[in-house]
Amino acid sequence: MPPDLAVSVDHVDLTYPTHPHPTPAVLRDVQLSVPVGEHVAVIGRSGCGKSTLLHLIGGLLRPTSGTVRVLDGSREDARLTHCALMPQGDSLLPWFSVQDNVAVALRNRGIGRREARSRADTMLERCGLAGQGRSRPDRLSGGMRQRAALARALLAEKPVLLADEPLGALDAITRGEIQDWLASLLAGSGTTMIMVTHDVDEALLLAHRVVLLDRGTVAGTWPGWFSRRAGRSRAEVLADPEFAASRAGILDHLGSTPGAAA
Repeated sequence: MPPDLAVSVDHVDLTYPTHPHPTPAVLRDVQLSVPVGEHVAVIGRSGCGKSTLLHLIGGLLRPTSGTVRVLDGSREDARLTHCALMPQGDSLLPWFSVQDNVAVALRNRGIGRREARSRADTMLERCGLAGQGRSRPDRLSGGMRQRAALARALLAEKPVLLADEPLGALDAITRGEIQDWLASLLAGSGTTMIMVTHDVDEALLLAHRVVLLDRGTVAGTWPGWFSRRAGRSRAEVLADPEFAASRAGILDHLGSTPGAAA
């Protein structure tokens, strides 16, 4: 794989074996190449294989055919080593403090409690949660919990971040604020991100490239806007006629797809 590629999905099929008959293919001839540092948003109807694709890239699944590589690894354990996976919802452990939730990946790598907590506090401050480390997750608002979950994923210090509907549980106002914060946080970070979302505006705002998945295969791609790179505010980008045209094109394509995979 070329050294400038972080992720390569090469002619991948995935079928779940069941008895007596296998399921229809969940993914079919998927091809996706993601350069180092690129942010890609994957959109599509529910059940089209978006989360399955993330799990496949992250080493939680093995393709039925084709090859998946993340940096220098194609085996499941190698892909898992390179990826931080943020599942749907914040998935914070309620019996841990926010600080210990954020530090859990470091502790799992054998880093001592004191150092792990210190690094967690630094990341929490970077994520706008200074002073919240000793709190339990149930003391935080939804937006703060999402920030803590993202802080945990980023502190894992993996080169590839896989985020499955990371902001899906938030109300519209909080979601917009966290989108702005995440765009600013990721700008220039060097982290490669592949994010699943149902929100077309979110996909265009946070990604360099938007990929439409339909019935288990890539049905189209659009350039994203990544507003922070251009130095424009969220309001300026949303008001841009070209942004509106991109949104309309994606929605039109989504509306023309007749259904989703099982």
